[in-house]
Amino acid sequence: MKYITLKTSETGKKFMACYEKMIEASIQAKELAISLGAKEWRPLPSMIAIGGISSLIFDNVPDRKIWKNVYGTSNEWMPKLNTKEGRLIHSLIESLPNVPRREIGRCIGFDSCPYKGVGFEIGEGAYIGFSVMEEWNVQVPDDCEEVTTTRYNVLLGKEVSND
Repeated sequence: MKYITLKTSETGKKFMACYEKMIEASIQAKELAISLGAKEWRPLPSMIAIGGISSLIFDNVPDRKIWKNVYGTSNEWMPKLNTKEGRLIHSLIESLPNVPRREIGRCIGFDSCPYKGVGFEIGEGAYIGFSVMEEWNVQVPDDCEEVTTTRYNVLLGKEVSND
């Protein structure tokens, strides 16, 4: 089921706050990864919508006194917790902000389990779109409107196919 709400509505403001927090979480994760010499990072597991770092990916093997290889990969690493330097890096990683799926669900009053995530999109114009599964029986706030997929795409500024 697809819904839209204005960015200026109460629900829209909640989604926008989550979105801004998601952007900040992504920026901070990227900055930390780069400062540690990594070229990429793997985000936290699926219960987190965005943010955090579960492992770092390096072009070259990092200092094995500080880093341990993850899942037998050749380039994915996490800090060792038995060294002072590793614990410091771990504490930096742990301090990163993240946005749990549950926090996004709460924008519409849905206190979901971790595996039932409300998907949302920020439109180019005045609208935010979000979707939920019908079987979840979500009571959507009054400032939201259920719409067809076509109208959803139009209001969010997506390209609409005439096929």
